[in-house]
Amino acid sequence: MDIRKSRNLRYIRRFNFHNCNCHESVAEHSFFVALLAADMSVDLQFEGKKRLALISMALVHDIAEAVTGDIGYLVKKHLGNISNIENVALHEIGVTPFQEDDQLVQTILFLDCYELKLYLEEERLSGNHGLWQIECETMGRLNQIDIGNKAVRDKWIGMLKSVPPHDLPEEMSH
Repeated sequence: MDIRKSRNLRYIRRFNFHNCNCHESVAEHSFFVALLAADMSVDLQFEGKKRLALISMALVHDIAEAVTGDIGYLVKKHLGNISNIENVALHEIGVTPFQEDDQLVQTILFLDCYELKLYLEEERLSGNHGLWQIECETMGRLNQIDIGNKAVRDKWIGMLKSVPPHDLPEEMSH
């Protein structure tokens, strides 16, 4: 792995096209997803290689962004499959894609959204209501991701703060 290129993640800002009170880098996000993965692996009873694989995937799940920059969810959704772009970036960094284990992939997807929801909560609680709709959409996505254990998913979602309708700024409520 080209660690020098990977270190670019600390300079790449997430939500670079939104006004945010506190900016988070892709490196910070990946670190927090890895911490969440370590914690969730206990709840999912992942041990040994499976636990290590989940945490490792969490650490590098956005490493391609060291080359591509942050590509927002809506852009990815609009463009469709951007795996070719991400694979070129991974090759440039020298990272081999993980063997796909559907439960691990879905769990990383869940944790990626989960960490995003935590960040959006912080923004909303700091007075930034400009990301309210994204926070609502993120909650919707979390409820749809199947990590293979509904009880664990529901427990984790239950630990999040709900998005109160009264937090919707007056000008957006019509």
